Order: sequence, then structure tokens, then C-alpha cells
Amino acid sequence: LRDLERETIKTQELNHPNIVQVGGVWHLEGEPAFLTLEYIEGADLDMLRSETPGKLLPWASIKHYLLQICDALEYAHSKKIAHRDIKPSNLLVTRAGQVKLADFGLAASIANTAGTLTTDVIGAGTPFYMSPQQILGKSPQAADDIYSLGATLYDLLTGKPPFYQGEILHQAEHVNATPINDRLRELNVTNIIPDYAVMIVMSCVQKDPDKRPASMAVIRKYIEYME
Repeated sequence: LRDLERETIKTQELNHPNIVQVGGVWHLEGEPAFLTLEYIEGADLDMLRSETPGKLLPWASIKHYLLQICDALEYAHSKKIAHRDIKPSNLLVTRAGQVKLADFGLAASIANTAGTLTTDVIGAGTPFYMSPQQILGKSPQAADDIYSLGATLYDLLTGKPPFYQGEILHQAEHVNATPINDRLRELNVTNIIPDYAVMIVMSCVQKDPDKRPASMAVIRKYIEYME
């Protein structure tokens, strides 16, 4: 409960149009605690892709959402907060097409230059989308979210995350992700994805955080440049 209260206070400071707003934790004596959140009428990206042929989202749709996600995460990172659980079901879309990033419940303060860790939430997240560094319990970094975003995009574009069967954690740490076009052939599905989009996704899921894009702002600028 203390962890929840601490994380709630942290995320209440995030005021951005693409982030679900957190009300607060309510806990009356003798009653279960509960958390109030902004209500979003719409669907998450996992639901939206399940309604499409092949359960894949086209790049044109993903790009529209991705630009908003980049803005939300760049803002959170500027506040020294990493989300740490980016995945399709945490990306909500309103009926007007606005993305809302949900579930900062696993959020963690990004380590400062001294490398100090300011959270007890270690090892939390969803294995299919976790960076190797997060799996190893290293200090939270923006690069963890960049990896998770890449794994999420990979999933939405191909129908499966980079690693989806067998020893997931071992593969995430030691095995390079299958190139997107090879995965499409492997799964016998078709999705037209621009080369630059493939490059963005594959660079995000690099094992070495230094080989990933430097920030969400860099990803956004590159997409705008290529368009």
C-alpha cells in the first residue's frame, strides 16, 4: 500500500493530454484501498488490432498513435519518470483517436547521474516487452521504455512480440530479435511496413541501450523527417 501511495503521488505530477490522469488513493479504515483514474471511453491498441484482418495494425495507423506516445513518454522522462510497462493494452485510444498512456502503477524514478535508485519496484513489468536491463533489475532508465515501445510496435505490426514462446527472459537477454520481415514470413502474414519504420522498431529493441534511439523526441523527429 505504501508503494501504491508513493507511486500515485509521483504520477499525479504528470499532467499531459496523452497520459491518463490519476486522482488519488482512497483508503478508509477497515475497507479495501482503491485508486481513482480518469475515465477513457474507447479501446486499447490490443483490442483495436484484434478487430483487423490478421490482427495486425497498418503502419499508417500506428504512426498516428506513435507520435502521441512519443510526446507522452518524452514528457514523463523529462519529469524523471519511466513508465516500465509499455504494452498494447496500456495504450488507450479515445473515440476521437487520441492516445492515452495508462497504468503508471509500475512507474519508477529514473536514476540520477550518481546512479542512485529511488524505487523499490524492481523487476516489475510484462516479460514480453521488458528490456534486458529491466529484467536484470538495473536502475530505471528512459531506454527501458524505448525498448518496450519497440517490442510493442513489433507486436502490433507482426502479431507477436519479439519473443513469445520458450524461455522469454533468457531470449530477451541473450537472443537478437528476428528481423520484422522474417517474422512476417515465419507467421505467414502480410503487412506493408516502410523500411524506415522497420529500422526504428529494430533499433528500439537492441540489447545495448546505447544502440537504441537516444530519446522519444529523436524517434518523433525521425518519423517527421521521413514523412
